[in-house]
Amino acid sequence: MFGITHSALKLFNMDVSRKGDESLEAIIAQAKKDEEARVALQNRKKYEFRLVKKFDKPKINPSEECWFMIDANWLNRWSEFVNDPDCEDPPGPMTTKDLLCDAASLQTSTSMNSTESDQTKPIFTKGPGAKVPLPGLQPRIDYRAVPPMVYFIFIELYGRDSAPDICRYTVDIYKPEVPIDRLVNIKLKAVVSRLA
Repeated sequence: MFGITHSALKLFNMDVSRKGDESLEAIIAQAKKDEEARVALQNRKKYEFRLVKKFDKPKINPSEECWFMIDANWLNRWSEFVNDPDCEDPPGPMTTKDLLCDAASLQTSTSMNSTESDQTKPIFTKGPGAKVPLPGLQPRIDYRAVPPMVYFIFIELYGRDSAPDICRYTVDIYKPEVPIDRLVNIKLKAVVSRLA
Protein backbone atom coordinates (compact mmCIF):
# COMPACT_ATOMS: atom_id res chain seq x y z
CA MET A 1 0.00 0.00 0.00
CA PHE A 2 2.78 2.46 0.87
CA GLY A 3 5.24 1.03 -1.64
CA ILE A 4 7.29 -0.85 0.97
CA THR A 5 8.26 -4.30 -0.19
CA HIS A 6 8.82 -7.27 2.04
CA SER A 7 12.55 -7.21 1.28
CA ALA A 8 12.76 -3.48 2.12
CA LEU A 9 11.02 -4.13 5.45
CA LYS A 10 13.43 -7.00 6.14
CA LEU A 11 16.43 -4.76 5.38
CA PHE A 12 14.97 -2.03 7.60
CA ASN A 13 14.51 -4.51 10.45
CA MET A 14 18.09 -5.76 10.04
CA ASP A 15 19.39 -2.18 9.95
CA VAL A 16 17.50 -1.32 13.16
CA SER A 17 18.87 -4.47 14.81
CA ARG A 18 22.43 -3.54 13.88
CA LYS A 19 22.02 -0.10 15.46
CA GLY A 20 21.16 -1.69 18.79
CA ASP A 21 17.53 -0.57 18.68
CA GLU A 22 14.70 -2.93 19.51
CA SER A 23 13.83 -5.59 16.97
CA LEU A 24 10.27 -6.20 15.87
CA GLU A 25 10.18 -9.31 18.08
CA ALA A 26 11.22 -7.28 21.13
CA ILE A 27 8.54 -4.70 20.41
CA ILE A 28 5.89 -7.43 20.10
CA ALA A 29 7.12 -9.10 23.30
CA GLN A 30 6.91 -5.76 25.14
CA ALA A 31 3.39 -5.18 23.78
CA LYS A 32 2.34 -8.58 25.15
CA LYS A 33 3.83 -7.73 28.56
CA ASP A 34 2.03 -4.38 28.55
CA GLU A 35 -1.27 -6.09 27.73
CA GLU A 36 -0.73 -8.62 30.53
CA ALA A 37 0.00 -5.77 32.96
CA ARG A 38 -3.14 -3.94 31.83
CA VAL A 39 -5.26 -7.05 32.39
CA ALA A 40 -3.63 -7.62 35.80
CA LEU A 41 -4.38 -4.00 36.79
CA GLN A 42 -8.03 -4.35 35.72
CA ASN A 43 -8.32 -7.56 37.76
CA ARG A 44 -6.75 -5.87 40.77
CA LYS A 45 -9.24 -3.02 40.52
CA LYS A 46 -12.18 -5.42 40.24
CA TYR A 47 -11.13 -7.52 43.25
CA GLU A 48 -10.21 -4.46 45.30
CA PHE A 49 -13.65 -2.95 44.70
CA ARG A 50 -15.32 -6.24 45.67
CA LEU A 51 -13.27 -6.49 48.85
CA VAL A 52 -14.12 -2.98 49.99
CA LYS A 53 -17.78 -3.46 49.07
CA LYS A 54 -17.89 -6.70 51.09
CA PHE A 55 -16.79 -4.96 54.30
CA ASP A 56 -18.49 -1.60 53.82
CA LYS A 57 -21.72 -1.12 55.74
CA PRO A 58 -24.18 1.67 56.48
CA LYS A 59 -24.26 1.11 60.28
CA ILE A 60 -21.84 0.05 62.99
CA ASN A 61 -22.26 -1.32 66.47
CA PRO A 62 -20.78 1.47 68.63
CA SER A 63 -20.17 -0.93 71.51
CA GLU A 64 -17.72 -2.87 69.30
CA GLU A 65 -16.46 -0.50 66.63
CA CYS A 66 -16.32 3.10 65.41
CA TRP A 67 -16.22 5.08 62.20
CA PHE A 68 -12.90 6.13 60.69
CA MET A 69 -13.14 9.48 58.92
CA ILE A 70 -11.21 9.82 55.66
CA ASP A 71 -10.78 12.69 53.24
CA ALA A 72 -13.56 12.64 50.63
CA ASN A 73 -11.08 13.76 47.95
CA TRP A 74 -8.92 10.69 48.60
CA LEU A 75 -11.97 8.42 48.46
CA ASN A 76 -13.06 10.04 45.18
CA ARG A 77 -9.59 9.39 43.69
CA TRP A 78 -9.81 5.77 44.84
CA SER A 79 -13.29 5.42 43.33
CA GLU A 80 -12.07 6.83 40.02
CA PHE A 81 -9.09 4.46 40.08
CA VAL A 82 -11.17 1.29 40.62
CA ASN A 83 -14.12 2.28 38.40
CA ASP A 84 -12.45 3.94 35.40
CA PRO A 85 -10.77 1.37 33.12
CA ASP A 86 -8.51 4.09 31.69
CA CYS A 87 -7.31 5.36 35.08
CA GLU A 88 -3.92 3.88 35.92
CA ASP A 89 -3.01 6.18 38.81
CA PRO A 90 -3.81 4.82 42.28
CA PRO A 91 -4.87 7.41 44.87
CA GLY A 92 -1.65 7.28 46.88
CA PRO A 93 -1.33 7.04 50.67
CA MET A 94 -4.36 7.88 52.79
CA THR A 95 -4.23 11.07 54.81
CA THR A 96 -6.38 13.14 57.13
CA LYS A 97 -4.04 16.16 57.12
CA ASP A 98 -6.37 18.26 54.94
CA LEU A 99 -9.15 17.78 57.51
CA LEU A 100 -7.11 18.91 60.51
CA CYS A 101 -5.46 21.99 61.94
CA ASP A 102 -3.48 22.81 65.07
CA ALA A 103 -5.71 23.12 68.12
CA ALA A 104 -3.86 26.25 69.22
CA SER A 105 -4.45 28.07 65.92
CA LEU A 106 -8.11 27.10 65.99
CA GLN A 107 -8.56 28.44 69.52
CA THR A 108 -6.94 31.74 68.49
CA SER A 109 -9.11 32.15 65.40
CA THR A 110 -12.35 31.14 67.13
CA SER A 111 -11.76 33.51 70.05
CA MET A 112 -11.54 36.36 67.53
CA ASN A 113 -14.69 35.19 65.71
CA SER A 114 -17.41 34.67 68.30
CA THR A 115 -20.18 34.35 65.67
CA GLU A 116 -19.10 30.83 64.65
CA SER A 117 -21.84 28.27 65.30
CA ASP A 118 -21.41 25.50 67.86
CA GLN A 119 -21.74 22.88 65.12
CA THR A 120 -18.48 23.95 63.48
CA LYS A 121 -16.52 24.18 66.75
CA PRO A 122 -14.79 21.08 68.00
CA ILE A 123 -16.16 20.28 71.45
CA PHE A 124 -12.96 18.71 72.76
CA THR A 125 -9.57 20.13 73.66
CA LYS A 126 -6.09 18.66 73.65
CA GLY A 127 -2.57 19.56 74.65
CA PRO A 128 -0.04 21.63 72.68
CA GLY A 129 0.61 20.53 69.10
CA ALA A 130 -2.66 18.57 69.00
CA LYS A 131 -4.70 18.39 65.83
CA VAL A 132 -8.45 19.05 65.64
CA PRO A 133 -10.88 19.06 62.71
CA LEU A 134 -11.05 22.23 60.64
CA PRO A 135 -14.21 24.29 61.16
CA GLY A 136 -17.08 23.91 58.70
CA LEU A 137 -16.36 20.41 57.36
CA GLN A 138 -19.39 18.61 55.98
CA PRO A 139 -19.95 14.85 55.84
CA ARG A 140 -19.95 13.32 52.33
CA ILE A 141 -18.53 16.56 50.89
CA ASP A 142 -15.31 16.99 52.87
CA TYR A 143 -15.02 13.66 54.66
CA ARG A 144 -16.47 10.16 54.57
CA ALA A 145 -16.85 7.65 57.37
CA VAL A 146 -15.83 4.04 56.78
CA PRO A 147 -15.96 1.00 59.07
CA PRO A 148 -12.71 -0.30 60.57
CA MET A 149 -12.21 -3.17 58.10
CA VAL A 150 -12.52 -0.85 55.09
CA TYR A 151 -10.12 1.63 56.71
CA PHE A 152 -7.50 -1.04 57.31
CA ILE A 153 -7.94 -2.49 53.82
CA PHE A 154 -7.12 0.96 52.44
CA ILE A 155 -4.08 1.24 54.72
CA GLU A 156 -2.87 -2.21 53.69
CA LEU A 157 -3.24 -1.41 49.99
CA TYR A 158 -2.10 2.23 49.90
CA GLY A 159 -0.38 3.04 53.18
CA ARG A 160 -0.89 6.27 55.05
CA ASP A 161 0.99 9.33 56.15
CA SER A 162 1.68 10.41 59.73
CA ALA A 163 -1.56 12.40 60.17
CA PRO A 164 -3.65 11.06 63.06
CA ASP A 165 -6.67 8.79 62.72
CA ILE A 166 -10.03 10.49 63.14
CA CYS A 167 -12.34 8.04 64.90
CA ARG A 168 -15.91 8.71 66.04
CA TYR A 169 -18.94 6.72 67.16
CA THR A 170 -21.15 8.78 64.82
CA VAL A 171 -20.59 10.21 61.35
CA ASP A 172 -19.81 13.63 62.78
CA ILE A 173 -16.20 14.75 62.81
CA TYR A 174 -16.96 17.26 65.61
CA LYS A 175 -18.22 14.70 68.10
CA PRO A 176 -15.86 13.48 70.84
CA GLU A 177 -13.02 11.18 69.87
CA VAL A 178 -13.13 7.48 70.58
CA PRO A 179 -11.14 6.88 73.81
CA ILE A 180 -7.73 5.37 73.14
CA ASP A 181 -8.40 2.23 75.19
CA ARG A 182 -11.52 1.48 73.10
CA LEU A 183 -9.71 2.37 69.88
CA VAL A 184 -6.95 -0.15 70.58
CA ASN A 185 -9.53 -2.93 70.87
CA ILE A 186 -11.28 -1.83 67.67
CA LYS A 187 -8.00 -1.79 65.75
CA LEU A 188 -7.01 -5.16 67.21
CA LYS A 189 -10.33 -6.72 66.09
CA ALA A 190 -9.82 -5.36 62.56
CA VAL A 191 -6.29 -6.74 62.37
CA VAL A 192 -7.31 -10.16 63.72
CA SER A 193 -10.24 -10.29 61.28
CA ARG A 194 -7.91 -9.37 58.44
CA LEU A 195 -5.53 -12.20 59.36
CA ALA A 196 -8.30 -14.80 59.73
